[in-house]
Amino acid sequence: MIFKKSFLLLLICHITVNGLSQLSKQDSLEVRALDREARSNISQNKDKAIEICDKAIELASTDGEMMLVPMTTKALTYFQHGEKEASVDIMNDVILIAKSIHNDKSLSSAYRNLGQIEEYTGSFEKALENYMLANDAYRRSSEYDGNPNLYMTIADLHFRLEDIPNAKENYEKGLALAPTWQSDKLIAEFEVKLAKIFLHVDEIDSAFYFANKADQFYISSNENPKVNDPKEVLAEIAIKQGQFEKGISYYQTLLDTLMLEGDTRRIAYVAQKLGKALIEKKDYAEALEAFVIALESHEKLQDPAIVDDFEMLAFVNEKLGNHHDAFQFQKKYSDKYQELLNAEKFEQINDLQIKYETEKKDRENERLNFDLALKEKENKIAKADLTLRNYIIGGVVLLSIILLGLAFLIYKRRKVMQNNKMLKLEQKLLKTQMNPHFISNALMSAQGFIYENKPKEASVYLTKIAQLTRLVLENSRKDSISLEDEVTTLENYLFVQQKRYENFDFELTIDDDLDPEEIYLPPMLAQPFIENAIEHGVQNLAYRGVVQINFASTTENKLQISIADNGLGISESSAPKENHQSLSSQIVKERLSNLAAFYKQKLDFTITKNFTSQDCGEGTKVILTLPLSN
Repeated sequence: MIFKKSFLLLLICHITVNGLSQLSKQDSLEVRALDREARSNISQNKDKAIEICDKAIELASTDGEMMLVPMTTKALTYFQHGEKEASVDIMNDVILIAKSIHNDKSLSSAYRNLGQIEEYTGSFEKALENYMLANDAYRRSSEYDGNPNLYMTIADLHFRLEDIPNAKENYEKGLALAPTWQSDKLIAEFEVKLAKIFLHVDEIDSAFYFANKADQFYISSNENPKVNDPKEVLAEIAIKQGQFEKGISYYQTLLDTLMLEGDTRRIAYVAQKLGKALIEKKDYAEALEAFVIALESHEKLQDPAIVDDFEMLAFVNEKLGNHHDAFQFQKKYSDKYQELLNAEKFEQINDLQIKYETEKKDRENERLNFDLALKEKENKIAKADLTLRNYIIGGVVLLSIILLGLAFLIYKRRKVMQNNKMLKLEQKLLKTQMNPHFISNALMSAQGFIYENKPKEASVYLTKIAQLTRLVLENSRKDSISLEDEVTTLENYLFVQQKRYENFDFELTIDDDLDPEEIYLPPMLAQPFIENAIEHGVQNLAYRGVVQINFASTTENKLQISIADNGLGISESSAPKENHQSLSSQIVKERLSNLAAFYKQKLDFTITKNFTSQDCGEGTKVILTLPLSN
């Protein structure tokens, strides 16, 4: 590594002082051919791809600009196979070389690639910093013609980090540049995003202006937006202003479109909104029809929000004089609500979490005190043995040697036992590191309902989070759990996330040759990658996302866990935050490292393209392989 850094430093100094010569046309063609060959091997054969990249880098060593091409491919190869640190190191080298040859276009591309790496691994603040540097470098480039999509990426990250002023500023900059790309649909996308920003800060007139403008485009172009439909914003604005007829009209038009498309989750959401608006208007007959549609959709989805449908149907039937139906729906509401924990129960679980953390600290202090006492005792024994050797002669020397040998064996055995305890403790500590991270992400979903002034949905959602928290707390105290318990936890987690984003489906399958009650595995190993598949794979897609999780056995008698999505893929995915820097790499790698010591065999994971279809993105697939244990 030191030699590599020294060589890179000398190369940059040489470029700065003397410059480098361009390759011949034949060598340039060969470098690009090698780069294409390396890219074709990224997913299937990492070592071969790296070897080809190194060959291309060596051939291009006299041409700084050409050298950046295979270096970037090498960085992406490491990243696709879960080696983020190596990937980031290479991209930083690419940035240094691009700066030394004063190539702002290549520098912008390097910063953007680095931003995507950071974003995909959860480091959102680092990702944002690199995207902004990419934009600055691109603006300095002689080929600069504006890049609205880069501004949209930066704005989305600001919005994610709740920095509303900077999100607004970058959306506006992107909107100003969008006409140069001659894409009216791109302009409409910016307008809807700005409408949501203005609605978020209660600037209703501005929100209406942008939402209405985008809506007029979609009407005139006969296109239907897959996400971020301006009609939702227009309906909410109208309802806020007390214009129930107009708001109801928007919701009804949107619902009719969704019914034709068969988007069950959005049908349920919009039908509930429509029903509540009709209740405000006191049109209970029409409200009844809307809540029936919502109920049917929530039943298909097995969504906890069905409890609101029961409550609203009981209320509407009571207003219409259908007392029998009102009683039946009220009973269903009560029965369903009793199944869910209330907010007070969630508080108790939160207190339990605090108590657990306190007990963990106490255990750590006890271990430290034990270590100090053990060392002090060993020192005393050593001094006593030294004094004893000075006074005992003759035959006692032999006895001393025997005793010292026995003490050494006891010491070695104690040390091995202590190391085993430390290994188990590290395993538990790593698992507890994941609990706050998991809870924090889940609570962000409930926060959205609170911001949207939906107390009922927030309460239901918090109770669901409480169930998940209880499962995680129970599982984190175990070295291993049954596959059945792991699947139950993941189903609950996916259910919560699906409610949060409403734009993806999930499939969780177990091969027939596995008995879920008999197979055991460490808890929550797959969850960070499932979270990445949702947050960075399918969250902002223009089409319906799918996350597939499969548990299968291999011919080598191993348990294989596959997490796949149909998102844009690694090279196109959006980007990450310092506090979650090692979400799928650091924590999982450390846990696998400890498990490898226990199983006495290497454990790892791979990240590859999923190759879903030509109409969708290339997708991402993560495969974890563990020993199959009963």
